Amino acid sequence: MGELADPAAAALSHDAVEELIDARGRELLRQLLQDHLDLRAAGEERALSATVAGSNGLVDADGVVRRRVEKGHHRRLATIFGTVTVSRCALRAAAASCDRGGAGFVRRCQRGNLEQVRPGDRARVRADV
Repeated sequence: MGELADPAAAALSHDAVEELIDARGRELLRQLLQDHLDLRAAGEERALSATVAGSNGLVDADGVVRRRVEKGHHRRLATIFGTVTVSRCALRAAAASCDRGGAGFVRRCQRGNLEQVRPGDRARVRADV
């Protein structure tokens, strides 16, 4: 906002000064919102990491146990102040080990369950995943 103290600002019309204050004010508000979202994300990371580390994981609505916290998921969000970036954690289940079945079958994992699938059904299986 040092622009208002500049001698050139004295020559600006009232509406030009209003536009300048509006633009700089919105950027300040956007930055305040971004800082708040960053603090929330840091708190979420600490809370989830501590919760998962101190227990056998968290159980989601489908009954799947989530034992791993994956940090660093970001998305852009349009707000009335401008675009901000929201960071979130993802809770992941432990990966199941899948191996190949014999006799013309392949195995696939789905939520930790192994299922045998015939080779001709592979296209359908891929579409289901």
